[in-house]
Amino acid sequence: MKSNIIQKIIFFFLLVFCINDLNAINRDSLLKRIDTTTNDKTRINAYLKLGRSYLRTDMPKTFEYFTKAKELAEKNNYSLQYVYCLADLALYYRLTDDYVESRKLFTRSLELVKKENDENLVADIYEDYANFFRKLGVYDTALIYMRKALTINEKLKDTRSCISCLANLGTIYTDREDFTNSLFYYQKSLALSKTINAPELSGVALVGIGIVYGSKGELKPAIENFKSALSYYEKAEDYPMIATCLSNISTASMLLKDYKTAIDIGLKTADLYIRLNNKSSLADSYCNLADIYIKTGNEKNAISYAEKGLNIAEQIKNKDHLKYAYEVMAYVYSQTKNYEKAYSFQSKYVELLKTVYNEQKLKQIQELEAKYQNESKQKEIEVQEEKLKNKDLVILQQKRINVSIVIGLILISGLAVFAIINYRQKKRSNVILSLQKSIVEEKQKEILDSINYAKRIQQASLPSEKYIERSMKDLKSNTN
Repeated sequence: MKSNIIQKIIFFFLLVFCINDLNAINRDSLLKRIDTTTNDKTRINAYLKLGRSYLRTDMPKTFEYFTKAKELAEKNNYSLQYVYCLADLALYYRLTDDYVESRKLFTRSLELVKKENDENLVADIYEDYANFFRKLGVYDTALIYMRKALTINEKLKDTRSCISCLANLGTIYTDREDFTNSLFYYQKSLALSKTINAPELSGVALVGIGIVYGSKGELKPAIENFKSALSYYEKAEDYPMIATCLSNISTASMLLKDYKTAIDIGLKTADLYIRLNNKSSLADSYCNLADIYIKTGNEKNAISYAEKGLNIAEQIKNKDHLKYAYEVMAYVYSQTKNYEKAYSFQSKYVELLKTVYNEQKLKQIQELEAKYQNESKQKEIEVQEEKLKNKDLVILQQKRINVSIVIGLILISGLAVFAIINYRQKKRSNVILSLQKSIVEEKQKEILDSINYAKRIQQASLPSEKYIERSMKDLKSNTN
């Protein structure tokens, strides 16, 4: 039973990403809004919220509200709201194990959403589609779609959605028993959740980390992480997640043979699931209690809780829960040495296991066909994307050439303007220099004329050299 219990820990965790916080949604106010509003888009959104609030707890109501939303979207030809309805119905069919219808609706919603140019919705559908493939056990395809969702959310800088995708990647790797990668993505999710103060998302990552440790048999660190997550959800009064944390702590405590703690917490978990009207989880909770009680030697309580779990599993007609209930019943009766009943339930378990196995093989065959179709479409998309990429590259190159030409023309024009300005300045300087030269030459002429004039006057006033020489001779002769 130990390996099966570890699987049950993982099973509880797989509910984490689909459980809605019922306290966060006031169903009465949504119904009132539907009755009072005249806006059909508002009514569609309210129907979808109501449907999501009943996921896993009341699937017929989920289907009822999703269908009403779809009919209203079709009636008004609201294309975007119609895609939301298809995606939610695809999720409904996945959770009710109708994989053929689920795949058909997911494929259709992906085809339509690309016409709406709503990347947020594309990312949401990719994320849900990834979980569809994870449920089928086609983990490689699940990883491809989850990473596509993560890439879009990173581009849109949608931190909350990135945190969700990282945690879902951790879940896929946990299912593959690749615990190194699962721990890596859970820790990334936890670190990112702390950057935006999102305690509820931190709790999801902590539960995932606890699952990894529990799956590896490291039960004490597993319980520590479950308790850390529990503290977040208790503050937020998020009862579905409180129940999930308690269930995992109870199971891990049982594996540590701390039966008293396992029973006390297991009973609290069952009470919470009753309050939440979550029958599927309640069935498993009762079976877990039966497993704990039989280990303590309390055969009466073990049989009582095993029968309660079986009755609920038969009511909801879910094969996974019914299979687990048969297995627990067979184990309990084998421990009480009632081998006839133990054999009877073991036979039912094996028969159901064969049915599930055959269904899974059929699903795998269908999935191979779907994978082939998806790959073919993906190749077509890649070819178109490559053509668009090349076209964009040509346009980009042409833009660069045009920009270069414009810049060249601007530079040439600048140089021409500079040359004209420089020419005009030089011409103006030459005119000024020529004028200055004329003035200088005129002044110089005036000065020369003045000098010559003075010289003539001076020559006219002074006696000539011959006169002076003759006078000197006369004076000399007289003296003798």
